[in-house]
Amino acid sequence: MQFKVEIRRGEDARELFEAVGFRGQLQELHEQCPWSTVFQSPPFLHAWFRHYNTIYEPLIVIGHDGEGNLAGILPLAVERESGRLVFAGTHHAEYQVWLALPELRTIFIEAALEGLREAFPRGKLQLMYVRPDAPLESFRAGGEWHGFSELHAIPRGLMALGDGSAFRESMKKRHNATQLGGLKKLGTVRFEHVERPEELAADFDDIIAFNDFRKGATYNKLPFRSDPNKKPFHLSLLNIPRLLHVSVMRLDGKAISAYIAAIDRDQAIAILLAHSPFMAKYSVGRLHLLSLGMHLAEKGYREFDLTPGGGYKNQYATHYDDAFVLTIFFSRAACLSHKARMRVSGIGRKVLCCLSLEPERVRETLGGAIRNAIRPGTLAGAGAALFETRELKLYAADLGDFLNLENPHMMHRDDLNGLMAFQATDACHPSVQEFLSGAQMRLEAGHRAYTSVVDGVLVCSGWLAGQLKTLKFGEVGQEWRIPEGAVALYSFYLHPDNRTEDRLRGALVRMLHDASAIKGAKRAYVPVPGDDKLISRTIERLGFRHEASFFQRRTLGRAVRWKRQVEGVPDRASERSSAS
Repeated sequence: MQFKVEIRRGEDARELFEAVGFRGQLQELHEQCPWSTVFQSPPFLHAWFRHYNTIYEPLIVIGHDGEGNLAGILPLAVERESGRLVFAGTHHAEYQVWLALPELRTIFIEAALEGLREAFPRGKLQLMYVRPDAPLESFRAGGEWHGFSELHAIPRGLMALGDGSAFRESMKKRHNATQLGGLKKLGTVRFEHVERPEELAADFDDIIAFNDFRKGATYNKLPFRSDPNKKPFHLSLLNIPRLLHVSVMRLDGKAISAYIAAIDRDQAIAILLAHSPFMAKYSVGRLHLLSLGMHLAEKGYREFDLTPGGGYKNQYATHYDDAFVLTIFFSRAACLSHKARMRVSGIGRKVLCCLSLEPERVRETLGGAIRNAIRPGTLAGAGAALFETRELKLYAADLGDFLNLENPHMMHRDDLNGLMAFQATDACHPSVQEFLSGAQMRLEAGHRAYTSVVDGVLVCSGWLAGQLKTLKFGEVGQEWRIPEGAVALYSFYLHPDNRTEDRLRGALVRMLHDASAIKGAKRAYVPVPGDDKLISRTIERLGFRHEASFFQRRTLGRAVRWKRQVEGVPDRASERSSAS
C-alpha cells in the first residue's frame, strides 16, 4: 500500500482535529487498529487537547493511503514552555501508542519517526505505557529503531473477573464480612454505578480530596491541587457516553470511596482510586473493589486492568503480563549517552539492593537526617545530631475548667484540604510528604485534625486523640501511658508568619470544646517541646499545669532517656499502672 506522512502542528493541527470528517476517519481507524486503546479515541483526545491547549501545542503525525484516507496517526503535543515533545494526553493517557491499519503496523511508525527526526533532530519521545499487544518490532533487536531507543518492561497487574463468584466468596470471608458489618453499624452502605454525571457532582470534590491526600502521603504528589485543568478535564470525560465507568460506595448517602475506570472494549482500566482515610479501619477500598469486581462481571467485562506498577495492586492481581516504557531518541549519540547513564544508575541500584536498601527510602532518610540535624537552639549541622539534650514538657488540666470559654470557631475539623495546604517553610519542619504521611496515620487511627488556612496556606494545625492507652513522644524516644479518662492535644503547628498566641489559643479552645464532648473524657494533656515558649505560655495562661518532663540526651550516637515528675504533682499514669 502506498501512503505518505505529514506533520500538522499548532493551529493547523487543532483545526484538522476539530473537523468532523477527520474525527470520523480517526474513529474508523481506531476501530480497525487491533492495538488501539480508549486513550487514543477521538473523544478522549479532543477533551485533552481542549483543556490543555494553553500548556501544550498540538502536533499530529498522520499517514494517508493513496486515496487520501487516514491510514495512521501518532497524536503528540509540544510543551509550550520547554519545547518538549510529549504524547497527547501525557500521564492522563494510561496507555500510549500510535494507530495504524494492521498492514502498516511497523511501516507507519518508522516513517512517522523519520519525519519527527527532521523536525526535532535533538529531541526525544517517551511512550508510557505501551501495551504488550502493540507492534514493537521496530524497537527490538534487529529493528530499524533499535539503536535509537530503549524498551523497558514493567509488570502489569490484571484481575480476571470470570462470573464474579470469586468476589462473592471473598466478601463472605470472616475479615471482609466483619469489616462490612462494622461499616453497616455506622449507617446505610450502598455500592452504586454512577451513570449520570450529575449524580457525582455533589461528591466530586470529596473524591478529589481523598485521591490527592492519599497520593500526597504516599508519592509526594497532589495531582488535582497542582493542576487546575485536571478537574474540568475529568468532568468533561464524565460527560462522554461509554468512556468511563464510575462507581461510588456511600455511607448514609455520602461518598466514602470511588473508582473511576476507562472502558476499553471488554476491559475496565483503573485511572482513579479514592477512599476516605476516616474509614480506613473498615478497609473501604478493598470492599469497594470486591463489589466492583462482582458488578463488572455481571455487566460482561472480562478483565479489570489494574495498570502497571506495584503497591496495593499486587494484593488483587490474578495474573500479570508486561507493559513497556518506550523511549525514542532522534540522535544516536543521545541514545548511547542515556544508556550509559542508565548502566551506572543500575549498578548503584544493585548495590543498594544487595544492602537491602530502597533508593527512595535512602533519599527520604538522608533528607530527614539533614532536617533533624539543623534545629534551632542546638549546635549547627551534624554536631547537633551527635551532642544534644531534648526536653518534652507534659501539661495537664481538667476539661471541666474550660466549659465556659467561648469557642472562636477559628479551626476546621478533619478537613483534608486544610491539611494539604501545608507548605514546608524550612529544614526545621517536615516535608509536605512527611506531614501528610503522619496525618494519614493519625486519621486512620481515629485521631481528629484541626486546621486553619489563610490565603490557601495552612497557618495552624493540631491533633486531638481520645481513648488512647499510650502516647509516643518521638522527640525524646519515649512512650507514656495515658491515665483513664484522659485525652491528648498534641503536635501543634504554627506557620512562621503566624506564630501568635491568639491563633494558638483559638485552636486550643475549639479542641477543648470537642474534647469535653468525648464520652468519659475528664482531663486533657498537652505535650510541648521544651524550647517552644509560645505554646507553653499560651496553655499556662489557659490554666494548664506543667506535670512532668521527658528527656533524651544524645552523645556520639548513644541516647540516654529519663522522666522527671514536677515536685508536688502525682504521677497519674503510675497510679493507674499500680492500680491495675
